Amino acid sequence: MNLTVCIPTFNEELNIKKCLDKLKWVKKIYLLDGNSKDKTVEIAKKFKNTKIIKLKKNIDYTKKLNMLLSFNKNKWVLVLDADYVLTDKLINEIKKINFKKLEKEKIFGLKIKIYNKIFGKIIEENIYPKKILIFKNKNCFYKKIGHSEKLFLNSKIIELSEYVNHENLNDILNFSKWKNNQIKYSINESYKICNLSFIKLRIQDKIRRFPPLNIIILFLYLIFLKKIFWYGKAGFFYLFQRMYYETILSFSIFKNYIKNFKT
Repeated sequence: MNLTVCIPTFNEELNIKKCLDKLKWVKKIYLLDGNSKDKTVEIAKKFKNTKIIKLKKNIDYTKKLNMLLSFNKNKWVLVLDADYVLTDKLINEIKKINFKKLEKEKIFGLKIKIYNKIFGKIIEENIYPKKILIFKNKNCFYKKIGHSEKLFLNSKIIELSEYVNHENLNDILNFSKWKNNQIKYSINESYKICNLSFIKLRIQDKIRRFPPLNIIILFLYLIFLKKIFWYGKAGFFYLFQRMYYETILSFSIFKNYIKNFKT
């Protein structure tokens, strides 16, 4: 299959083996490592289909993605985070894809659902945004927007039926690191929410403009609409993570309001 996998990494020893174990059917994997201090590279070296590109120092995640794309121009690529694990059903669906047919139909992007897997339990709710993970790398690039990255792909996009699991053990086993990341994400996201035109904001970001209304609505949404409690301790852990992030995001938005008011 003419499909190359691209994975940016930095200190992912808890996740990378699970990710690569499900990619043994792929001929070539490019792993771009930002000078990890743990066993990420050591683990990845055990996989013969993985080419490791080591940086002298870690760089911005979006820059890593664009660097990976520069190695794979005009190819079909599957871009994964190190904590994404393909399901067997998704692998079978990908293997059946006729890429030549897609190109004839001017379809160059495939969007995939992402479900969180916590304590071995898959939270099968469309809470996490779907992403274009498979695409023809033809004049494509990533741009950082808020705390996340957006792929700019000028073509038709279709959605696959299966999903990928998001299994980040770092979030569970290293709370201090996770907390610091959430604070960093909230600062970037609050800047985008406060400075972008209200009309251009997504509905959830429009609500976030009015804290603490966003916290109340998110809680009601997850409890009553998504019935997150059905997933037991995994659901409540996810609820805690989302509520924690939404709360510190509200504080960041307040700080932006105060800063703008003073100026």
